[in-house]
Amino acid sequence: MANKDALLTLEDLDLYLLAHRAIRQDLARFSARVPTLRHAAGGTTRAIGMGEWFERLRALLEQHHQGEDSWLFPLLVERDPAWASHEAELAADHHKLDPLLASAGDRFRALARAAGPEFDARRDELASDLLELETLMSGHLEREEAATIPAMTATVTYREFMKLERASAKGVPMSTMMLILPWVMDVADEGQQAKIAGVIPWPVRMLYRFSWKKKYDRLTSSLAASDLAATG
Repeated sequence: MANKDALLTLEDLDLYLLAHRAIRQDLARFSARVPTLRHAAGGTTRAIGMGEWFERLRALLEQHHQGEDSWLFPLLVERDPAWASHEAELAADHHKLDPLLASAGDRFRALARAAGPEFDARRDELASDLLELETLMSGHLEREEAATIPAMTATVTYREFMKLERASAKGVPMSTMMLILPWVMDVADEGQQAKIAGVIPWPVRMLYRFSWKKKYDRLTSSLAASDLAATG
């Protein structure tokens, strides 16, 4: 069990870093899968499915960024005023990402309504947006991890971090909360999965096993490479 009054260790930040890994995985999958869509090969159905997960991903990103903007970044500036330059840079990244996420969501909806040559044009516009989004997000996450991880492990205790995590979760819709666990478990290795399963309450483990994971798998099924090979 972690010493709650000790400074954070890298291992304590598993969930934070797994969320970043999940973001990278999803955006890479969108960038790879969308260009393969063909209207005559089930492309509309797949675009609808992808768009549904993309909107859920947007909600997960909003929750993640709000937590950083509202408590993590201000706390790190409080502990080290010089960290304000990092806060400004990372907050600016968030403001650049927001319109790209909104644009991609709009383009998914437009693609789901398109047919024939218009489908191809809308698909290519969406693919361009997603590539730009993936590129910006990749740079942002690299900058963020380089800035936050050393600062967190040098100035923030485990107790403080968990208290702020709980505060950040308040007000988050259950439809978003129930996807966070399967989302990060999807990119965790076996050791990390076992560790997470060992610390979450028994009722949450049951909900994950019998409900949340199944819903996550359904929502992300449109990104499966095997399915695309069959229809694309």
